[in-house]
Amino acid sequence: MKQRSKLYHPDSVKIQVCSFLSLLRIPLGLWAVFSLGIGFLFSNPFFVRFGLVGIGMLVLVLVVYFFIGAGIRCIVCTNPVFMSKRCTKNREARRFMGISYPMEVAKDALLSGYYRCMYCGERVRTEDEDELAGQVDAEGNPLEEGSEDQSNISSW
Repeated sequence: MKQRSKLYHPDSVKIQVCSFLSLLRIPLGLWAVFSLGIGFLFSNPFFVRFGLVGIGMLVLVLVVYFFIGAGIRCIVCTNPVFMSKRCTKNREARRFMGISYPMEVAKDALLSGYYRCMYCGERVRTEDEDELAGQVDAEGNPLEEGSEDQSNISSW
């Protein structure tokens, strides 16, 4: 069984929002390009307007993404999590579809609850709550990590 990362990022909500915006850039960009292409190719003003709305939304998402993403730093190495610098990456850093390191961080943070820093390689959790949060034993006391509820065994 893999050991869970003990590191927890305090800005998990910002990471989740920035991850969503990072992954939203791809469909918005495709929407804008295809709509404008079809609009100009067939001289259809509806698709041109549709593409311009897509470009406007893409610009808004990019501004918010860069505004939020620039301030999020890894808690281990203090490098930016979503901004790629031109320095050496960790040997275990992967690219999303062979394109982008920050997109891989965004995918991991959004879908799996942790990310692996592209610079130091450390796994950092982004979940809002611990796995045992809200769970209580038979007496109503909160369970701690590593403890098991033994009250059911003794009641037999």
